Amino acid sequence: MVMAEVDFSNFQNKQKFDFQKYFVSLAVNIKRPDPILELNGKILFTRGNISCVSGKAKSRKSYLIKLFLPHIIENEDDNFKILIIDTEQGEFHAQQYLRQIHKKLEWNENANDENVLMYNIRELKTEYRLQFVEQLVPEFKPDLLIIDGIRDLVYNFNDLTESAKIVDVIMELSKKYFCHICCILHENKTDDNLRGHLGTEIQNKSETVITTSRVVGTELTKVSPRYCRNDEFEEFYFSINKETHLPEFASQPRELKSMERLEKLIIEVFKDGEKTKSHAQLKNKIIEIKKMNERNAEKNIKKAVEFEIIVKNSAEKYFLANDNIENEEKIYELPY
Repeated sequence: MVMAEVDFSNFQNKQKFDFQKYFVSLAVNIKRPDPILELNGKILFTRGNISCVSGKAKSRKSYLIKLFLPHIIENEDDNFKILIIDTEQGEFHAQQYLRQIHKKLEWNENANDENVLMYNIRELKTEYRLQFVEQLVPEFKPDLLIIDGIRDLVYNFNDLTESAKIVDVIMELSKKYFCHICCILHENKTDDNLRGHLGTEIQNKSETVITTSRVVGTELTKVSPRYCRNDEFEEFYFSINKETHLPEFASQPRELKSMERLEKLIIEVFKDGEKTKSHAQLKNKIIEIKKMNERNAEKNIKKAVEFEIIVKNSAEKYFLANDNIENEEKIYELPY
């Protein structure tokens, strides 16, 4: 019998641990981490922790940060420091992002405030972006760090080792510098999961994971608790003021609940994987699921079109308005 050869190279430089440092003692009362963001008495962000804001492309994830920051600043002292690192936008839009925050706080829009700094690192090579973050945090020592586009700090968001490494780094920074780090990350195009192994790692280690989603047929964005170590906050809505272009908290319209119920029904109708359905197929499936008569099924189809939950193409076929497929324009044209 041939014995497998064992590589002992990984054991030559073993780390020696101080076990007492990691021991969980019940004899000592550990103070709850200081909250940085609370909504209606529910804690979302605390010092020494990380969190994530997730959502589909253009679901207003960054606008949610703009909504949160004034609320955070108004409830902290004058020495509270916020650091924003943007990896996605060009110089112009990055500057507009910061100006909108100043505008929301009624600050001078043409002068930087020393306690709210933003850096745009899109032009840096991927291999240098994480190094930039690691060097900037000890220099600025923020109370809150926003990484808008953490996916751009790695080459491959599906690489287990690379994903684990970056999450290890941000967790270490949050603890060492007693700050909160909030990461913004896209959800997959085909489902609601956070993108790749990176998303899984961040979700597993986060104190709070928040999801943003556009409400079909309205100007609203819904903000929902996806995962909370503390008590879950209640979902809420915000919209963009058309005059100021700033995010504002919004109330839920009465018809929205019925629209959301209808949207869930229509999504269930399309769960069989077919991208398009005829009017008859839609009607029969609704009758089958809801056990309703033909007249009410017709009403549901009409409302779903009015609310822009479904769209009809030139071949008289219906499809989900928010269907995320690569060649979305084809669905309007092809008779399948």
